[in-house]
Amino acid sequence: AASRIGSRQYGLRDVSIFLERGADRQNDSRLIQSLRPRRPGEQIQTEAVELARIDELQFQYWTQGDASQAPAGGAWRSEWTQTDRLPASVGITVSITRSGHKVSAERILHLSAVPE
Repeated sequence: AASRIGSRQYGLRDVSIFLERGADRQNDSRLIQSLRPRRPGEQIQTEAVELARIDELQFQYWTQGDASQAPAGGAWRSEWTQTDRLPASVGITVSITRSGHKVSAERILHLSAVPE
């Protein structure tokens, strides 16, 4: 995304936010923000800033309707293996440490199927 930062004199910057995984791919991941000024004709070095350390990032998938896959009413699963359809809902849990403070959030995204 492009975002105006500072005064009009400095113009626009490209802003990217991404997850950088640690060596063991479970712990030590970081949320990084990358800023790159948009200045024609100049070679500008990208500035990267750590926004937070990711302590936990977990996804869960709600399965329903298939008695062989889940009990009546459905169930949360840690993996989604049904490539022919989407889960009814996706649960996301994220815990971060930013400026020495731990913060956690949980969200459930309800997905709706597109009629054929």
